[in-house]
Amino acid sequence: MPAITALTIAAAVRARLGLKRLVERVRSRYDAMRLAELDDRMLADIGLNRGDLRDAYALPPWRDAGGLLARRVAERRGSRRRPEPACVGVPTLTSELFGTPPIPCRRPDDRPAPSLNRFA
Repeated sequence: MPAITALTIAAAVRARLGLKRLVERVRSRYDAMRLAELDDRMLADIGLNRGDLRDAYALPPWRDAGGLLARRVAERRGSRRRPEPACVGVPTLTSELFGTPPIPCRRPDDRPAPSLNRFA
């Protein structure tokens, strides 16, 4: 009976990892097929469109379709411009004494509340 060597164990581990990766990719492709059942509005809510699904289906079976879709969603979310809050630093006692951030911020269009006393 041949002895089990480190080489055969390493080959078995590689085969197991490869099989696991293949199962994950098949499951990912199945999930991508389920996305095709959604209408365009629902896909847009997720961050996808029909073209992304077609691109995912065009990949060979051993490539990860779900990974492609996840990258497309991440690209779109990253490219969305978020408005920068315009703020003016408000000096506080601790920031002036110790120079400790964060300095509280207020928008420049914030105005103090009007006084209720007309004669003040």
